[in-house]
Amino acid sequence: MPITWQGWALLALFFAIVTLANIFLDQGARTAAILTAAVLLAVFAAFKTNGGWRWRWGERE
Repeated sequence: MPITWQGWALLALFFAIVTLANIFLDQGARTAAILTAAVLLAVFAAFKTNGGWRWRWGERE
């Protein structure tokens, strides 16, 4: 989950892209737009995350 307002703004932008794609694009273009937005969001989040990514669901045994 985002911590800063910039993260929340980026998440809102992603949901806006998904919503607009569902409203205005046909099936093929919709899928491409949503997939592209999801990949860009993940890459940007990975680039901006401090401390790296790791599994945060319980402790490893």
